[in-house]
Amino acid sequence: MTTGQKVKALRLAKGWTQTELAQMLNITKTYISHIENDRDVPISIVVKLAKIFDTTPAYLMGWEKNPEQKHYLYKTVDELTDEQFDSLMNYFEKLKDK
Repeated sequence: MTTGQKVKALRLAKGWTQTELAQMLNITKTYISHIENDRDVPISIVVKLAKIFDTTPAYLMGWEKNPEQKHYLYKTVDELTDEQFDSLMNYFEKLKDK
């Protein structure tokens, strides 16, 4: 799936029109159409799209296949206490050493 196809699929899943998405990004509907038709998209727009769709820029660009798991992990790690984070790091080190 291309970046444009992903943007369109995510937009439709949210029930948004191109105009609504364009307003969220402060760009034109025509520009959304260009994105969905796989024209070049600046990384600054990809980052904004990822935030709006609650995914990662890497997923939109096709650099990763399952962003939900990584996004969940990033979000969860961000919410850990310092003690929990230290325990998690120790666990990762043990896994890495196996």
